[in-house]
Amino acid sequence: MPVPFPVPAGVTKGRKFRTTWIDYDALAEVHRYLRLTRPLSADGSPWQPPKSWGEPLLVTRADARGGRVNGVRVSGDALRPVERRRLVAPDGGSMLLAVRPDGGPFAAWPTVFARASERIRERFEPRFPHVHPHRLRQTFSIRTLEQLVSGYYAQAARMVKETDADATLKLYLSKADPLMVLRDLLGHSSVLTTESYLNRPGGSQSRFLAEVGKEEEKRNLAIVAEEWENVRAGIKPSGPGARDLLEFFQSVDGKLDDALQTAPNVIINDQQVRSMLAKRAKTLHLGTANYCWFADPAKALCLKLAGTPTADRPLMGMCDSAQATHHSRHRPVWEKTVGQNKVFIGMLGRGQKAERARLEVELIRAEKVLADIDAASGNPTPAAGTED
Repeated sequence: MPVPFPVPAGVTKGRKFRTTWIDYDALAEVHRYLRLTRPLSADGSPWQPPKSWGEPLLVTRADARGGRVNGVRVSGDALRPVERRRLVAPDGGSMLLAVRPDGGPFAAWPTVFARASERIRERFEPRFPHVHPHRLRQTFSIRTLEQLVSGYYAQAARMVKETDADATLKLYLSKADPLMVLRDLLGHSSVLTTESYLNRPGGSQSRFLAEVGKEEEKRNLAIVAEEWENVRAGIKPSGPGARDLLEFFQSVDGKLDDALQTAPNVIINDQQVRSMLAKRAKTLHLGTANYCWFADPAKALCLKLAGTPTADRPLMGMCDSAQATHHSRHRPVWEKTVGQNKVFIGMLGRGQKAERARLEVELIRAEKVLADIDAASGNPTPAAGTED
């Protein structure tokens, strides 16, 4: 499973906090560096930032959130790169992760990339271009999208035990739209930006996105077929769009009945059923906590709120439209939301009335969604104070 990796607002483009992820092996290499190599350079180092950088920022009482900088408590998230390079650790040396042999901050990453590119040209490929650090972001995008579409992360999520990973993250990796996941990792506000970002380097990305589209069509058709079978077994969806979806499934059943009455000796195969379901599958967009059936853009509240009524796909991060449905696979997300809101409400002080009111509204809604999912699945949620 990838490891969630928070990126503080002070060092991101647009000063916007985001959470990306890092592979376990890469993170393990960083920890080896922290344990073995870094202390040899940093511990006891007399390094001080040059006067041209400004006043040294001595850190004391450091923790995961920040520390006291020259005697004043400061959050680490807010520090910008120009401030971070002036931080001096309590035991000497720079506070930055990568340090030089003298304990000062290492920041010559463009030089590292230039030398690495030159070695590749000399040893392997003379046509290899000069690579800038920002190219890592593009490589990360393409590689991550490949793994999302191929089901790599979904398979990893299924292999991890419930006690070993966050249920919400596992569901997100297994069911969410790959481009939506990549949008969140890159910190884009719209998936349209992500698509243009992938298209920018050249035609290979465009062809790859076309392949992504084909894989998404297959996946969506499989999901619609699965939900159709669930409804036939009595496991129904809930949510504002459930009625419309059920009516569609009933129309499919009606067409099958008509076909059997017309030609009772003809066997209906899976391909014929999938052909009937394909049209609805094209409207399906996957969210972490719901499905959006984007059949009518006029019903998409997210587009109205974003001021983009003519968009051809929903903004899943804002999805709460009349076309959304909740299914049994979304239950872990809503169950966790209920639990978290109860914990947060219990932690609030008496003076935080506005925040308490907001969380109580969210809690009531999450509890209702959870109850609706259970009722539609044929497993009513027990009332408070009762046992199964």
